[in-house]
Amino acid sequence: MVVPHRRKFGLALLTPSILLVAACSSAETGGSEGANIEPSELAPTNSATAIEDGDSSSQSALQISTPLDLSDIAPCDLLSDEAARATGFDPESKDLRANVTDPTADGEICLLSGIEDEYSGVTVSAMPELSISTAYETASGYAVSEHRTVGDYPALHANKVEDPARCPLFVGVAENQVLFVDANIREVEDVCLHATDVAQAIIDDLPHASQE
Repeated sequence: MVVPHRRKFGLALLTPSILLVAACSSAETGGSEGANIEPSELAPTNSATAIEDGDSSSQSALQISTPLDLSDIAPCDLLSDEAARATGFDPESKDLRANVTDPTADGEICLLSGIEDEYSGVTVSAMPELSISTAYETASGYAVSEHRTVGDYPALHANKVEDPARCPLFVGVAENQVLFVDANIREVEDVCLHATDVAQAIIDDLPHASQE
């Protein structure tokens, strides 16, 4: 059971979680806060890489050879307690919330606070009706629109404004399923590496999609 409790980190991450959901449903979004992190010069340990806009490799990256299924997983079950601790977040802080910032966006989100810094945290959720290709198109005019990969899966770091402490990351795990991870961590070289660590930990535990 997820038990909400008092915390420093909280509603600040709700707005980025609706960044592409609202846009892809033709809803009007307000001035959301977000992240813009330059790729680190150090190679990520989990094989996350940036894909330049317009590069032909970005199209091949959309081919998901091993689709996964997150449609029936509750937001706070996406990241296991063990994986939360391994990536620096407190599993006891899991807080399930409705996406109250946008009435047009369905679903719930799960917030976790950092273990060492209660002002840092991460939001995770599933977007079962969104394709990563649609996300790419929607975010093409944003201030931050960086094509990336998480392991073998195409991803997008996107937001309307720049914030070096935040990385909203959308990962295509199936044709019409996107995993959303929004890391908010202060004073780190590249917060997107932390977001990718969380996304990879979730992907490692996701079941394969049924082949019909």
